[in-house]
Amino acid sequence: MLAGNAIARPLRRTAEALIRIGDGTRCGSWVAHTILRCCKGIMPDYTVFPSSCILSVSDYAAFVRQDDDAQLAVRRAESERQKLQRRDEIFRPFPLNHGAWNILLFAFVTQGSRFSVGDACAHSGLPRTTALRRISELEAAGLMSRQTNDFDRRVDWPALTPLALDLLTTYFKAD
Repeated sequence: MLAGNAIARPLRRTAEALIRIGDGTRCGSWVAHTILRCCKGIMPDYTVFPSSCILSVSDYAAFVRQDDDAQLAVRRAESERQKLQRRDEIFRPFPLNHGAWNILLFAFVTQGSRFSVGDACAHSGLPRTTALRRISELEAAGLMSRQTNDFDRRVDWPALTPLALDLLTTYFKAD
């Protein structure tokens, strides 16, 4: 893939220059289109102009922005996929779904300050009963603990266990 980049980028720059200095005639567009078609053969993720197009500079600028946005979105999606894969590897033995992950993140971010189970439920984006179930699952897995409020027994303060702190630190260090 690196060799493809080394060849395709100069070809693409040549096509861009042809379009910039061209007057939008079919001949200039055909040459640029042919060069970009070569880029497509070398690097399949390059987008190719339709064969019937006559490009002006503003049309090409809009095309490049759209192409760059799409490539940026794909790179971000790939990055997110890799993060999820890494999270699954680190937390493999634990029951971790989206809601439980949100609760762990909230507890990690608020580490050092007390928060109630209700706060964790509110920040998880889950209905209260589901969030309470996820906190119980995290507690059973050894990732969270609860301390009861001495003044109001209806309020519990969840906290991350040292194991959860180590796993989350490992996960975010690798990022």
